[in-house]
Amino acid sequence: MAELSGKLILEALVASGFPSAKVRVFYNKLINRRNKALADLGLDYPPIMAMDSSEEFDYDPQKDAMIEIVTSRNETIAAPDIGWVVVKGRVHTRADVESRAAAKDIEKHQNRCKKIRK
Repeated sequence: MAELSGKLILEALVASGFPSAKVRVFYNKLINRRNKALADLGLDYPPIMAMDSSEEFDYDPQKDAMIEIVTSRNETIAAPDIGWVVVKGRVHTRADVESRAAAKDIEKHQNRCKKIRK
């Protein structure tokens, strides 16, 4: 697990065919879990930095650019857009955001988190 680099994790997510919005969320989740696991085991490895400083970030590949990697053959590969965005750290379809269904989901999630924190 310590051998995994941020670049390797990102390449695997893009190669899997995930849309850019999901790549961004999954990357942050995976590196946070990797960093925590190494710390829990008492291993002294530098943490991999997340793409976003907050867990409640917004990301739209049409506005913020798609996630791209460069292969060993110097080819640039982008994770597709295919209609997914991140709103407050949660992945939604662009249609759900436009119909306000995403806002309802985010509100339910925030209420659950408040109950857990109490």
